[in-house]
Amino acid sequence: MANFIQRHSKKLTLTLIAFCVLAFLFAMMYAFHYTWTSRQNAKASVNWPHTAGIVVLCRKPVAYDSGPPGRIEYMYKVDGVTYCSDVIVFGEGHSSEHFGIYTKDTIVTVTYDPEDASTSALEPGKFTNYPPIVFGFLLLFCFVCCLCYCVCRLLSGIYHTVARKI
Repeated sequence: MANFIQRHSKKLTLTLIAFCVLAFLFAMMYAFHYTWTSRQNAKASVNWPHTAGIVVLCRKPVAYDSGPPGRIEYMYKVDGVTYCSDVIVFGEGHSSEHFGIYTKDTIVTVTYDPEDASTSALEPGKFTNYPPIVFGFLLLFCFVCCLCYCVCRLLSGIYHTVARKI
């Protein structure tokens, strides 16, 4: 086994690096997709219908504690079906301002997607989570640059192989 590792250590290292890069790339693609979808929902939510709802949970985060993170949940009904959500603003968690505004048992106006009533928000049209989009575009740019570099190296190798034979 040790001989195998010694003989193939370069290939194993490259395979491990490629796996890590691909895992990172897929994670960033997921984050970019999630953020992009949230941005599209935020834009569309301005024209969505709305209904009354009630805040059923408002748990403020405790500073310097390893307890549960802060959370705000609300319930609302659409066509007789009750839904529960924690989305205040698309693409963002809860800010400290939200914990003061949306206290437990507060009546709220819930804006919901008419095609999927389980998708909702309390503050339609707002979106503030831009870092994953910016990072996604930077990652995409780096990936395209690396791909272009690899293609150029491949073409250069083919050119030099053909030139030597002529």
